Amino acid sequence: MNPMLLRRFLPKLSPFAGRWAGAGLALGLGWAAPPVNAAPADAVGAWGGNDFGQTKVPVAAQSGVTAIAAGGSHTVALKSDGTVMAWGWNRDGQTNVPAGLSGVTAIAAGELHTVALKSDGTVVAWGGNSYGQTSVPAGLTGVTAIAAGGTHTVALKSDGTVVAWGENSYHQTNVPAGLSGVTAISAGKFHTVALKNDGKVVAWGSGPTTVPAGLSGVIAIAAGYLHTVALKSDGTVVTWGYNGDGQTTVPAGLSGVTAIAAGGFHTVALKSDGTVVAWGGITWGPTTVPAGLSGVTAIAAGGDHTVVLVTPLAPAITTPPASWTVHLGQRMSLTVSATGYPLNYQWRHDGVDLTDATEAFYYLPFVQSKDAGRYTVVVSNPAGSVTSAPPALLVVKPVFPDVVAAWGANVQGQVSGTPTLDLASAIPVALAGEVLSGASAIAAGGAHTVALKSDGTVVAWGDNHYGQVSGTPNPRSPYSAIASPIALGGQVLNGVTAVAAGGSHTVALKSDGTVMAWGWNLEGQTNVPAGLSGVTAVAAGKYHTVALKSDGTVIAWGWNLEGQTSVPAGLSGVTAIAAGEGHTVALKGDGTMVAWGRNFEGQTSVPAGLSGVTAIAAGEFHTVALKNDGTVVAWGLNNNDQTNVPVSAQSDVAAIAAGSGYTVALKTDGTVISWGRISLGRIFSGQLALPAGSGVTAIAGGDNHIAMLMAPRAPTITSPPVNQTVNVGQSASFTVEATGYLLSYQWRFNGVGLPGAIGATLYLPYARTNQVGGYTVVVSGLFGSVTSAPPALLTVTEFPPTITSPPVSQTLNAWQSASFTVEATGYPLAYQWRFNGVDLPDATEPTLNLGYAQTNHAGEYTVVVSNPVGSVTNEPPAVLRVDPDAIGTVVDLRGAVPAAAQSGVIEISAGWSVNWVCRGHSLALKNDGSVVEWPDSSPDQTGVPVAAQSGVTAVAAGPFHSVALKNDGSVVAWGNNTSGQVTGTYPGDNGDPGYALASPVTLGDEVVRGVTAIAAGQNHTVALKSDGTVVAWGDNGLGQVTGVFLGDTYVVANPVTLGSEVLREVRAVAAGYGYTLALKQDGTVVAWGNNDNGQTDIPEDLRGVTAIAAGPNRAVALKSDGTVVAWGNNDNGQTDIPEDLRGVTAIAAGPYQTVALKADGSVLAWPDQEGGVSVLSGATAIAAGCGTVAILGTAPPYLRLLARPAGALLSWPASATDYVVQVTDSLNAVNWQPASGTPTQAGGLNILAVNPSSAPQYYRLFKP
Repeated sequence: MNPMLLRRFLPKLSPFAGRWAGAGLALGLGWAAPPVNAAPADAVGAWGGNDFGQTKVPVAAQSGVTAIAAGGSHTVALKSDGTVMAWGWNRDGQTNVPAGLSGVTAIAAGELHTVALKSDGTVVAWGGNSYGQTSVPAGLTGVTAIAAGGTHTVALKSDGTVVAWGENSYHQTNVPAGLSGVTAISAGKFHTVALKNDGKVVAWGSGPTTVPAGLSGVIAIAAGYLHTVALKSDGTVVTWGYNGDGQTTVPAGLSGVTAIAAGGFHTVALKSDGTVVAWGGITWGPTTVPAGLSGVTAIAAGGDHTVVLVTPLAPAITTPPASWTVHLGQRMSLTVSATGYPLNYQWRHDGVDLTDATEAFYYLPFVQSKDAGRYTVVVSNPAGSVTSAPPALLVVKPVFPDVVAAWGANVQGQVSGTPTLDLASAIPVALAGEVLSGASAIAAGGAHTVALKSDGTVVAWGDNHYGQVSGTPNPRSPYSAIASPIALGGQVLNGVTAVAAGGSHTVALKSDGTVMAWGWNLEGQTNVPAGLSGVTAVAAGKYHTVALKSDGTVIAWGWNLEGQTSVPAGLSGVTAIAAGEGHTVALKGDGTMVAWGRNFEGQTSVPAGLSGVTAIAAGEFHTVALKNDGTVVAWGLNNNDQTNVPVSAQSDVAAIAAGSGYTVALKTDGTVISWGRISLGRIFSGQLALPAGSGVTAIAGGDNHIAMLMAPRAPTITSPPVNQTVNVGQSASFTVEATGYLLSYQWRFNGVGLPGAIGATLYLPYARTNQVGGYTVVVSGLFGSVTSAPPALLTVTEFPPTITSPPVSQTLNAWQSASFTVEATGYPLAYQWRFNGVDLPDATEPTLNLGYAQTNHAGEYTVVVSNPVGSVTNEPPAVLRVDPDAIGTVVDLRGAVPAAAQSGVIEISAGWSVNWVCRGHSLALKNDGSVVEWPDSSPDQTGVPVAAQSGVTAVAAGPFHSVALKNDGSVVAWGNNTSGQVTGTYPGDNGDPGYALASPVTLGDEVVRGVTAIAAGQNHTVALKSDGTVVAWGDNGLGQVTGVFLGDTYVVANPVTLGSEVLREVRAVAAGYGYTLALKQDGTVVAWGNNDNGQTDIPEDLRGVTAIAAGPNRAVALKSDGTVVAWGNNDNGQTDIPEDLRGVTAIAAGPYQTVALKADGSVLAWPDQEGGVSVLSGATAIAAGCGTVAILGTAPPYLRLLARPAGALLSWPASATDYVVQVTDSLNAVNWQPASGTPTQAGGLNILAVNPSSAPQYYRLFKP
């Protein structure tokens, strides 16, 4: 298997995506390790991939270690007392060291398993055992060295023999017969390597097992994933095997090596001076050796990481952390640089250790007042420690008081304070014309919003039906109200420290630890328990209320039909609470969660092992948790994808909230994202997305609206526009990057505003000298504006025109499209085309279009390109040659072709229908502009209409309708009109769809014009216009016309709009059964409509496409390198591209087969068509229909077939003396064989009898 392909597939099998565990070390160290003799007790260091903590070295492994090993994504260390440590990935228990294991002298690490050699010569293994790799053979003793491969294990015995067990799919455990005298072993993914006492290497299995000829004097070996490494006695290194990442490219001049290691796709060498050299490993950084690393005594290489044993050097700080001055809510990051290896870090705030602050940096995403002070970092290792000095000072400045913002459903005014019938946005919220500011907390309920102000008062707005806003019910519509501030019993509510909003009730926590609640009380949710005090937090569900006490216990009251207020007995140590529609959630101080109440949707089934939680939220029927690593976990009802956490919310999240069917997250950079469905009935739905720098500091989720706190900040320019120097006529652009919310831009030139220049980028498509000067941009936001400075200067230089791409000579067949194009620099440019030295009238564009090539077009073409500075003419002239006789005949492998289609054909198309029996017809376009149609297999094909008997330039055949493109850019269509695919108008449920004619096609009141290409699908038609847009009409039952199923089965898309954007820059179209393809100018493909077989799932990274074809439920693309890509239905192997298919110039897709035309005129079809003998010849175009390959030839000698019960007869002109008949049993064959038998001559023909065959046979007339 191609190793690069193999590595691409590995992520589906294991999380290390092709990483490998391997090291074979001189001195007996690494995962292919012999016993360890007395060695210095050193510290472990590691770098590279760390997705499972494999390079996060425990403190206990930073001293007293004598040997190391590196596995797929785990690391192993042998301590001087004979015990073993392991850390990293533990899916199969590979880091679970057996209890009491001691007396170990060597260790090895495989992909998912670990091996230890004891001093008594026995072996212990643990971890993955899918192939028996940890099942040590009974009675195995006398072992002196061990190695662990992908899924196999190897042992070297004291008598020099080798024992291997585990996976043997590639013969990696088949030790060669008679192998002896072995002194070292190593194991790769699929191969095993042994070093003999004569310095020679033996290898077996699959992969790099061919040892370089003459290799000798080897003293150590190492096997990687697909490569092998050998260390010679002279200190040089030899490698062989796969080199996709450069792992076998030994650095020039490498010498003095004393140990080697081979990893997944990288190689490591230890030099005699204690330094390390590494190469290969283009991802994850396993070869990025820490700067200044020395004193290394051993090495090991894992799947994507490297491990060393090193004698520690005392750390020294080279760059101490710097002081900061920031505003409240801004971010701050302290960093330190130090020498010494390995290094540990502990950050301190005012002399107190900070929790989990153990990296070379310390990051605060939202600075608070309490964060101000002195920061130091202690850098340490076993050789010593050092503290940064002087301390870094963090000064925190206040900002404007936070304002309140809201978004979502606003029927009761819960967003803006004024009810509206659609989704609304109030950023910021303004109540009675005054911006709501000075808020310190927010809460969002069923249809109301609550804000706590910094003075301890509370403001609320929205639904007040039950008095949840004002404390006084408003039972008549409209129910909405504004209370600013809230007054209960005639007294303004104050001294509040926290608020919560339920379905229709509100809760406030006072500074004295008591609770107040108001609003709907049908279930007792506002009946605060008598004497309740010492409360530190409150939460409100739909019909119940929850309080957290200072002693970590929880009290709940209100509706309890589903047990949501039945707090689990003995629950304590709680630090946060949340309440949903019928369930309650508690976060404990140890980062675990407890949930109770309704669980029909799984909302109280906390994921097993969930820990490290720092915040919780409860939606209507789902639960959300935020972990200390900034990731989000969600579970419960998922009818709106509310628990499908997007990739954008899988890191750096600072806060979470949840509503009835959605989840929202606030990221550390201020980005706000939501997922699920925030809706207003079936009319409106949407999602909230705010960019980084929006100033959001807190979020809250209501039923179908989101509330936020925002810190007012003026925009900040993070990347100003820079100076530009361009040639006249070239494009120039200035770009600004800024943070802030609701940003707008206004560009200025020399201080004067530029009309319409209101984007983040100012684009000048053709720079001119009068545009020289200074450019600035004013960036405005919700809370201010800023102007870029200094101005960015534009310099424009003038020069005479230069032709960069001249017109090229060409030879065309008559009736092919002819054009010449020139490209030049030197704005402003003017063009004048000449034919045989004479100016052509009106030929003043970069492209000269001649239309259909005729013999009178043949000659020399030049173009004069000029500007005010000078002019240039292409030399030599471009020559056009026209072959008037290059017009072809048609061969239909399904049956007879009409006489009219046996000469003068320039284009063909074949239709198909797959409803019950495959049916279809073919069309041929002749060089006189007329169309021929055959066979008449349906009453809907009633003959070519008069409008298609002249002036036609292209044809397309659907199952039961035909389409022709006229030379005036209009379209003619005829045939079955069941879904309006002919006329663009539905014939009516009670009418006879039958035959229809559109001459020309008229959509609405307009004739379709400006068309350059056409396609016919099952029951719809597609047209490409000269402006690059697409028009479609007919059946839309699967969205094949509009891209979206609109509930109708017949529509018109003029033009086609995908999403909210008109489809543009299209160069070709194709149509299948219920779906449509479009090829864009940039070589990419777009698809829409039916996707039941994945036919509209464009392959990832598909680029460079030059042609497309659509079968019923399968799509095909031809790339510029002559290769073919296919996707969709493959029940007959239609998308299995023949191996090594190259040189393709055209493609076609029928219902059962895919067809390719090669540059040599040969045709390849797959899977092989069934039944009888098929005949092929030199071809120039193809089409595929029902069991049909229609071939357009350039009138070479023909080969004809006469079928007879006793065997077929082949005939061809006797004058074709330089041609031979060849035969094959597969259209995919590369080597055709001469047909057996001797032809006879009769009537100017060669006749050859063909014997009957039980399998299909294919014949062709071939010119050697």
